[in-house]
Amino acid sequence: MEKQSSKKKAQHWLIGSGSNSLKSKQVMDLITKINDKNGLGNSGGNHAILPPHLVRKKADGGQRKENEFMDEVLGLILDSEKRPTKTQIEKIAAKYGITDKTEAKELTELAIVEEARRRASGAWDAREAMNEILQLYAIQPNLSQRDSISMMLQQYSTPAPIAYLLGCYVGLQDLAKTGGKALEPSAGNGMLTIASPRRDIFTVNEVDTFRRGNLARFDYKSVTGFDASKPIGDWSKAFDAVITNPPFSKLIKREQTSYGPFKIKDLDHLMAIHALSYMQDNGKAAVIVGGHTTYDEKDHVQMGKNRMFLGYLYHHYNVEDVINVDGDLYSRMGTKFDIRLILVNGRNAVLGGLPPKKSESSETVNSYEALTDRVLGLIPSEPPVPLRPKDSGRYPKESIAIALQLEMEMLALEMEMEADKAKAKAKAKAARARLLLLEKDN
Repeated sequence: MEKQSSKKKAQHWLIGSGSNSLKSKQVMDLITKINDKNGLGNSGGNHAILPPHLVRKKADGGQRKENEFMDEVLGLILDSEKRPTKTQIEKIAAKYGITDKTEAKELTELAIVEEARRRASGAWDAREAMNEILQLYAIQPNLSQRDSISMMLQQYSTPAPIAYLLGCYVGLQDLAKTGGKALEPSAGNGMLTIASPRRDIFTVNEVDTFRRGNLARFDYKSVTGFDASKPIGDWSKAFDAVITNPPFSKLIKREQTSYGPFKIKDLDHLMAIHALSYMQDNGKAAVIVGGHTTYDEKDHVQMGKNRMFLGYLYHHYNVEDVINVDGDLYSRMGTKFDIRLILVNGRNAVLGGLPPKKSESSETVNSYEALTDRVLGLIPSEPPVPLRPKDSGRYPKESIAIALQLEMEMLALEMEMEADKAKAKAKAKAARARLLLLEKDN
């Protein structure tokens, strides 16, 4: 009886909370209490254990059916003249015994993640990859299905175009070549890793069991389930690149944290600070947080939580840019919440620095074209042609043949140009000879 009342209390609290006012730390405390009552104990460290009624389980043989579902739904997305509807996707899911609507949405997203990675890895440069990913984003279904778990964990995944640009900024293509180390501490289904043609440079962390199971299908270097709202000591300054989109929500008062004069009141701000602590001194990081930066009448960052958070960041890190992004660019992921992209290039050698005053760059970016120019403009040279992924089975032989044919055509064109040069030289020589004859005659 006691277990049932705890379950009802948890579900009522989770469902009854507004998406932007959810106090995620309070949820984790509640889960701990329920774990104790249900005799689940603790896994050690800060691993999150969800109570049984909040854990999504896979049936026997489920992964094979899920793979078949993902293949069919991706085919629907790529071949349909119109964007697939949620009803169409759920109908296909039911055919494979997938009756949980949120699972169908998560698997659809996973299929989109891997298609986006394929497009990014197959492009000749970053702008071509961006165009390919934007085309995919334009035809993907709206991923708006949510349940009590996704509400609790504030799971709004990153749009593929934004994920790709942030991956370019932190240099995932170069790390794939050199075997560097990258971290995604709130990984979801892996969208923020798509700019890397290799998954095995990534440590991916995800508290949700179903999403973590999705990540475990692939060859990531490590898949973990830590509570990323708490510091993870073993990761301190361990990664060349950190990229993350933490859940947007408020901290209850007793969970708010001060770092010297900087008081942190939001969960996404706290998780961003932890994530940045895992970056090497000369590493790069890209972080997404909720809301826009606003300014007072003197053009300083508005007093309050944003001034505290940005003050901390500029004090400790070389913040290259903070970009206000219109929520419409996020709409296919189930929300139109305004966001900021925070781009960090290493730590400050000497502590100090303040958030800059309002300027032209403070204006909200309303298009992917403008966002592409803004982010790629911060990269010294745009990312080169990436390596092919290890699991290149996704690339048919015909694609390789086309690439080779293009190379041959380019070579033939160069030879033709060289031949033209030789012809031009011969013509010039003949003209000079005729001119000498004319001079002699005169």
